[in-house]
Amino acid sequence: MTIAEADGMRLAYIAEVTEGTTPATPAFQVLRYTGESIVATKNTVISAEVTPSKNLTDVIHAGDSISGGFEGELSYGTYDALLEGLFRSAWSSDVLINGITRKSFTFEKTAEQGATDSFMRYRGCFINSMSLDISDRSAIKAGFEIMGMGVDNGAAAIITGATYVAANTNEIMPSGTYVGTIAVGGIVALPAIRGVSLNIASNNREQTQVGSNDLAGVAVGRFEVTGTLSCYFTNIELYNAIRDHDSATITIPLGLITGEKYTLELPAVRFLGGDPIGGGNGQDVAFDVEFQAVYDATTVGTMKITRAVA
Repeated sequence: MTIAEADGMRLAYIAEVTEGTTPATPAFQVLRYTGESIVATKNTVISAEVTPSKNLTDVIHAGDSISGGFEGELSYGTYDALLEGLFRSAWSSDVLINGITRKSFTFEKTAEQGATDSFMRYRGCFINSMSLDISDRSAIKAGFEIMGMGVDNGAAAIITGATYVAANTNEIMPSGTYVGTIAVGGIVALPAIRGVSLNIASNNREQTQVGSNDLAGVAVGRFEVTGTLSCYFTNIELYNAIRDHDSATITIPLGLITGEKYTLELPAVRFLGGDPIGGGNGQDVAFDVEFQAVYDATTVGTMKITRAVA
């Protein structure tokens, strides 16, 4: 018996042509990741049947829910296809703007167990959300959450004809030199930044059905982007922008290598709150500013990513 080890697991995915159906002879893309939590939760119902013996008659299988996700460290090109799923759109001339085009994936986990491996496959998976964390003195971290339609029984072999595309080896982006000048346009000169966090949510929901343990589908919801700018407190301008409920733009350049950079743009944001906090002796005054992006008619979307930036 070989006990599977976490650092021997492989996580891979492939875009689906038909939602909820893994393509025949799939070419799986192997993912770079630091941890995963993809699960198929079996929904169960306890029988309410009355018995004179006062025993439980049965536990009923009432469908499956596919959830969880994975975390990784940002590198150029690694998550571009999954970003299309999250944004419900496609890259056009190296630009991605959120839209309403649906895109689903099959995810596969492979547990290395010596002579015979174990394969777990999750179908009809939509990207439900992504988090991006840019903190000082660390790698830029990304996390993805999924919502799926169904799960296959575990297997001891690959799908007949399946192939696996190796993950790229592009450099992991650190939060130092790989982060350009973060700009807040339209209001203020931004103070020195301690960190930035973004949460991009598709707000999907399950569409349940009778006649199958799979979902009938996954409904995509409203596209929402929220975040926090963690700043040093250097002037009163940003504080007053919060109080005045001003609108602004936020631009976040990522990458150092020419042609392997991203520019993240939120063309219209509202500042939701934030107050300078003096914690005590020997501490800098922290200023965490919460914001939410809204639709911008010029961009025709809420968020824009440009890749292959020089």
